[in-house]
Amino acid sequence: MEDIAKKIRKQRIFLKLTISETAEKANLSESLISRFERGVITNISLEKFSALCNALDIDMGELFSSKSKLSITDVNTNKLITRLTDMPHSKREKISKNLLELWDNH
Repeated sequence: MEDIAKKIRKQRIFLKLTISETAEKANLSESLISRFERGVITNISLEKFSALCNALDIDMGELFSSKSKLSITDVNTNKLITRLTDMPHSKREKISKNLLELWDNH
């Protein structure tokens, strides 16, 4: 669970969210998130874990993968991800679809 907590923290920092902002998005307490990230809590309910993952735009399966994509270091990829995550959902879906079509046709 320690590796998962590190990935959660890394993603929160990547998204430039504070623990307080993350807690608000997930409707969880700051204390719970802080203790989880530090490894103090190793037993968290699926409901709370799911809320935390959703707040950080993390696929829960990705956390358990040894080939995690949560730590992308390429500058342009990070810019693209940041811009996409800042968009409203419908616009993000439309642009993502267009990018995938462009990729498939390239």
